[in-house]
Parts: sequence; structure tokens; C-alpha cells
Amino acid sequence: MAEEKNVRFKISKLEDLGYTFQKPEESIPTERINFSMETNIDFNPKSEKFAFILKPRFTTGKKNPRLIAELIFMVEFEFHELGTVLKKEDEETFTLPDQLVVTLFSISYSTMRGVFYEKSRGTMAERLILPVIDPAGILQKNESR
Repeated sequence: MAEEKNVRFKISKLEDLGYTFQKPEESIPTERINFSMETNIDFNPKSEKFAFILKPRFTTGKKNPRLIAELIFMVEFEFHELGTVLKKEDEETFTLPDQLVVTLFSISYSTMRGVFYEKSRGTMAERLILPVIDPAGILQKNESR
């Protein structure tokens, strides 16, 4: 059984990097709206900072998708004694335990869901509630790219 290590962290920064809303020409039923999300990680072990940059998108149309709404949002975490949980692969490569990354993603996504809802208030996009997702599943998709 692997040894458990406690790590302390906090959200150190929330940053809205951009929001786009394109009013559709006609009313679109929600079942014809597609959801996708891009996830990027910014990790700096020396500064003990880790950030998710999340980019949820809602589009319509299969052949030539048209953008309805998009948000680019960053959640940065600051760690206390990050080195106690880091796995060093080589001089340049470090990894964090999978469960910690899943927890950080879950916090980031939940925070972003609220920000997206607030930003879309008063527009047709307020009907576009970000779906509840399995954070481990999203992270596995990103690893396979």
C-alpha cells in the first residue's frame, strides 16, 4: 500500500482570460447544442504553483460548427511543501499524484461552472449550463491526445 502524504494548497488566483457569446440567428433547441472543452495545465514546481486553463465551448452544427459561447478561465493553486508529493521523472519532468490532479481539476471545473453561469446571465447562453462531468475521465482524454 502506498504511503499517504498530506499536502496543503489554496487557490491563489482566478482569472477570466476571455468570454465570447455569439447570438444565434434563430432559437436553437438545447439538444442541438454541442459541448466540448479544452484543458491545459501550467505547472511550475519551483514556484509551487499549478494551474488549470479551461476552455469550455458551446457550438451548433456538425459540418460547420458555429460558436455560441466560449469561456477561457484559469484557476491557479499555490502549494505549501509541494516537493513532498512531487514525483521526479528526470531533471525536467515532474508529476503529481493522479488523485491530487483529479481533485484540483474538480475544484477548477466547479468554480468555472459558476463563473460561466454568471457571465452568461441575461443572454441566451444562460440556458447552457455546463454539464456535470467525471473529472478523471476528462483528464484521461487529455492524456491520450
